[in-house]
Order: sequence, then C-alpha cells, then structure tokens
Amino acid sequence: TLARFEREVRATSLLTHPNTVVVYDFGRSDHGHFYYAMEFIEGPSFEALVKLEGALPAARVRHLLLQCAGALAEAHGQG
Repeated sequence: TLARFEREVRATSLLTHPNTVVVYDFGRSDHGHFYYAMEFIEGPSFEALVKLEGALPAARVRHLLLQCAGALAEAHGQG
C-alpha cells in the first residue's frame, strides 16, 4: 500500500494541468513516515456545493466536468 501511495504521489507531482493540485514536496520523515505537501485549494467539494446550492445549472456542471476531464486526461496520458 505504501509503495502504491508513493508511486501515485510521484506521478501526481509531475502533472501540470491547471486543475490538478500541485504537490510541493514528498518524502519520508526521520521516523520513516511517508508525507507529502500539496497545494491547499479553498472551496467546497462537489457534494457540499450541491447540498449548499441544490441542483446546478447544466452549463455550470458542464464547465466543472470539463475542468475535471482535462485534468484526468493529462493524468491518464502519463499513465
């Protein structure tokens, strides 16, 4: 599990899409604990957004999904 986590954070740190969180640093602490430091993104999750605002207009959903799809396409393209 730890090896997979480390592979994924290494892969994520190489992504550059504007809708992908930035990984600033990762490694192991002096005690052997794996860590990573990433960009803090202010704002609600999709679930919280819908709970707060109710059903979203189709145009807004499309806009949000296109951003997600772009980030996922880059990640998928890098394996």
